[in-house]
Amino acid sequence: MPVITFANLEMPTIIVEKYDEQTGEKLPNAQFAIYEQADTARPVAEGMTDDDGKFTSGHVKPGTYVIKELNPPPGYMFSD
Repeated sequence: MPVITFANLEMPTIIVEKYDEQTGEKLPNAQFAIYEQADTARPVAEGMTDDDGKFTSGHVKPGTYVIKELNPPPGYMFSD
């Protein structure tokens, strides 16, 4: 009897890193949103950076995305 094998790929995630532009220090508590490029009205993921300055989305379907910083961490402002 022949055997048919099916392989699955894990859906990707997006990792955003926030750091101090001058010192390189990782920055927690920055808020980000991730949008599909075709629909920037509704985020597919939203969250805050952790103590290591990272925010990881949940699984997203393959595609092109736009990442927006919604709020910088306390004591910081948006850079150009």
